Amino acid sequence: MDLTGLFISAAVLLYVGMTIYVANLGDMQRLRWFLYGIIAGKVFIGLNLVLLATAGGEALAGAPMPEISTSAAFANFALVVVAAAISSAFVTSPAARLSLRRILPASADYNPESPVHLAGVVLSLAFLVLNTTQFVLGGGLGGLADMIEATGVALDEVLFVGLLWVLAALLSVGFGIRRTMEQTLARLSLRWPTSTDLRAGILTGGLLYAGSIVVAMIWALFVSPETFAEQTAAAQRLGQAINSLPLLLVVSLWAPIGEEVFFRGAMQPVFGIVPTSLFFALIHTQYALTPASVWIVVVAIVLGFLRERTSTTATIVAHFVYNFVPLALLLLTSSSMVG
Repeated sequence: MDLTGLFISAAVLLYVGMTIYVANLGDMQRLRWFLYGIIAGKVFIGLNLVLLATAGGEALAGAPMPEISTSAAFANFALVVVAAAISSAFVTSPAARLSLRRILPASADYNPESPVHLAGVVLSLAFLVLNTTQFVLGGGLGGLADMIEATGVALDEVLFVGLLWVLAALLSVGFGIRRTMEQTLARLSLRWPTSTDLRAGILTGGLLYAGSIVVAMIWALFVSPETFAEQTAAAQRLGQAINSLPLLLVVSLWAPIGEEVFFRGAMQPVFGIVPTSLFFALIHTQYALTPASVWIVVVAIVLGFLRERTSTTATIVAHFVYNFVPLALLLLTSSSMVG
């Protein structure tokens, strides 16, 4: 990332952090202006993608770019408009916020009058828009696979993204603002792994991995070999890019820590298991519009129930096992072939 990109990323992160901070202070009036800025940013990003696509996907600032699908760019912009409209309704209308309360499960803690929960809805939609925009900008599934093959998986990038998830979770639950460390850990359902956490996590992760094999086998029966290879290219090249034990451990453990602390720890109690699981699947663009995306929803729901019955710590263990086993087998196989 060049200096300009680094500056822009830092400014965006600072703005988002300030938005969450203001939400935790309970200042609804000031929060609205921050959220209007988030909404404007969504539209700006979506519109720029359309302009890039209609311009023929030419190089941006001298950097080569993959071909951008015009239809995908317009579809993404339609998503942007819907997300912006929903966000605006939530910011301006208490009735809109109340309508979400009615459709969420009774077990969800969502409070239509909470500034924190309002910020959570708007920022979640913004992140979804950003994620889909990056996916289209990168050339879709094929572009994502090519990018992984060309650049590999950077250890520092994995650590940085995981850290962002953890920091977002801590800030969203009010650590240092509304809650102490002990209260924050309790809210996130984090604890030192117990024997129950380990047993339940290892068993769940193993069963989910076995289930993924069954899904892949069934999937391969109903599509052509070419289609199957195209739809799984990104996941396969991601696995092939994990070419060392340190990288394997970081990707298998640190990524689940970040995602589980945010999704199952911070987000699930507010919105419920199913809404959180659907959002979790939507941000995993490497499975976009394939049968694997349905399986990711199943995985997320299972992890959600595991969190309810044990702890977020147990879901981290399960997520680690689910990631580690296939990647370790692939690394072992590759090492054996080289040897």
